[in-house]
Amino acid sequence: MNTNTLLAVATAVSLLMGCAKDGVEGPRGPQGNANVHSQIITVNPSDWTNSFGYHIVGLQVASITSDIVATGAVMVYSSYEGTSWVALPYTLSAVDHSYEYDAGAVQVRYEGGEAIAIPTTFKVITLSSSGMIPSDLDLTDYDAVKDYFKLEEK
Repeated sequence: MNTNTLLAVATAVSLLMGCAKDGVEGPRGPQGNANVHSQIITVNPSDWTNSFGYHIVGLQVASITSDIVATGAVMVYSSYEGTSWVALPYTLSAVDHSYEYDAGAVQVRYEGGEAIAIPTTFKVITLSSSGMIPSDLDLTDYDAVKDYFKLEEK
């Protein structure tokens, strides 16, 4: 045998041996949501600041990366009783509730109205790609978002 033939046979044998399975393939896991994160943050009345007619509070949200800022989505919901969630932005009794975000943080603003007197709970949901959101999903309905993305309550 010449050297090239011997080298070709040795390469073929090593490639075939490397393709062997070492065990039985496990069962397929449940559909996940690795690109979706949910965080619940409770804010006390003393955490708010008042600036030029706005009540402002900052929320630290580590899952908001620069990639999410550039191509993803951030949704914020609020609750005063913890039983139902309302999507921001919204207006209630002439008070505008809105938010903006950047990497690592969300700023919630209430314009008008009295100082916040009770604890407020916020739920911040981050998605690594806005292309994951189907056009018929009602983002203002927290229960619909939770069900679609299989979010777990924590």
